[in-house]
Amino acid sequence: MRPVPPRIAAIMRETARDHEVLPEDLVSRSRYRVHVYARFDAMRRVRALSPRPSLKQIATWFNRVDHTSVLHALRHVEPKPLAARTVRYAHDDASWEAKWLAQP
Repeated sequence: MRPVPPRIAAIMRETARDHEVLPEDLVSRSRYRVHVYARFDAMRRVRALSPRPSLKQIATWFNRVDHTSVLHALRHVEPKPLAARTVRYAHDDASWEAKWLAQP
């Protein structure tokens, strides 16, 4: 594993504290949900708060195989548009009601 710069290590410690996990859990292979969410959040913070390191650098700091793990983390954590988060039910649609009433 490549040495982690002090600024990145500080971001990792702060994120680990916020998520109530150990900093070692962020770079471990653990797949526990709490560790994964903390790791994803730490990767997002590193990307946002540091001078734009490459995805490969972030992957190396977090002991990941390649940059695609970081891409997945960034896509998973970033907020989605409201339309993507809204759950639509069939009964919310006016056309559903018209179809239901039209049945014999």
